Amino acid sequence: MELHELNELAMTARANEWADQEHANGWCWYTGEERIAPYLWNPRTGTRNTVEAMLLKAHQLGIEKTKAYDALRRELQTVDGVRFAPGMPQFLEENGCVFLNTFRSMEDAVSDIYGEVEEIEVEPFMEFINRLTMNDHDREWLLCWMAHMIQKPQERPSVHPLFRSQHGIGKNVLVEHVLNRLLAGHTSTNSLRQINSEHSESVANNLLVFVDESKAKGLNVYLQLKSILASKFATISPKYVREYQQQIYARFMFADNTEGRAFTIEQDDRRIYVMEYVIHELDKQETQEFIRDFLAWWPHGWADVYCYLKQYDISAWNPFDCPMTPAKRDYLDMCTDQLENLIAKYQADTQRMTITEHSWNSFINTQGFSYEESENYRWTKLHLNRELSFRRKLEDVGFREKNASKRINGRQRRKKAWILTSHGQPSEYDLIEREDSRILRESEEAIPEDALPESQIYTV
Repeated sequence: MELHELNELAMTARANEWADQEHANGWCWYTGEERIAPYLWNPRTGTRNTVEAMLLKAHQLGIEKTKAYDALRRELQTVDGVRFAPGMPQFLEENGCVFLNTFRSMEDAVSDIYGEVEEIEVEPFMEFINRLTMNDHDREWLLCWMAHMIQKPQERPSVHPLFRSQHGIGKNVLVEHVLNRLLAGHTSTNSLRQINSEHSESVANNLLVFVDESKAKGLNVYLQLKSILASKFATISPKYVREYQQQIYARFMFADNTEGRAFTIEQDDRRIYVMEYVIHELDKQETQEFIRDFLAWWPHGWADVYCYLKQYDISAWNPFDCPMTPAKRDYLDMCTDQLENLIAKYQADTQRMTITEHSWNSFINTQGFSYEESENYRWTKLHLNRELSFRRKLEDVGFREKNASKRINGRQRRKKAWILTSHGQPSEYDLIEREDSRILRESEEAIPEDALPESQIYTV
């Protein structure tokens, strides 16, 4: 064999060896973005490189660019997209496409110490959990919920916890330090608005989505979240990539620093586990001192905690059952108010599809309020007091403001009304002249006109 042929083989072998090493380092070809030419991507570090940049590295090692390029094409896996799929192989094939599974586990990192871990060996962790909960039931539920993420990441619960506590109790430490390490970084902190963002991929690519400061008025936020809290699949719309359906595994954890209502949930809710409001064991300073000591222990103790949770008994814990705790009963009571109850009672008592100023005021007249109490629920008063959110509460139950036609004393009149909608379409108007006249007479008898302020006139 000629010398130049030997040199050629040696150079090819060196290029292949270099490409093999880059493959071992995590590099692959990525073709999954429609508007961008294929590029080199390292999912372990999140690094992107152009082909020219990678060939420059090869050239600096004395490898010809042509041979380096051929070696990269041969040795590196071509990936058409990514999927987050716990319990599945690193590369997934679907309809002729290859997807990189971005799920990672800490199991390999703790394999050298794998075995029985007693509770006494993770005492600082158990003390931390005790401080995050106010009763044994919440403590056991939280431990099982965490253990389930490690033992069965591929099984998504339909129940998600709501933490409410005083400031500085350690909720962020639980997510950003403890769970982020135990779940190999598969956690994301978001706001309620970000979760519902068109391009949000947090739900698709994580085991835990932490929603901090979960404060919202009305049922709208809950209704938007309702389907995704229990669904197995979601439509993902990344930028520059066509939307696609993906199975999701993310658990949600909601947190707020108020003892009251964070966001409204339905009375028959089966998706939110409400934990008892947590207060400092002594005071905020003492809690911060404990957390400082705990975080100093954590880098050395996390592997033991992982093994402890990996073997924790969750056989009696049901990820699809939402217990009715005393804290949840209290929370549900906070999710109703007098005005919301009156709107519901108006619908039930009158069986009407519309609410007008007159029909609402007439209804209030029949509710047994004193004159002073009834004044607080008059139509005009409710619309002027923005803090009561009367318009929003009407919208929450399906009413929309419309202009309606009605015959009054033989003449066609236009008047504003709130119309109950069905799937976005207005339902049949029920502005009934005769019935309105009867209610008007009864209301005038119940409260004589001369007893009302001059500004309060009941007309249709």
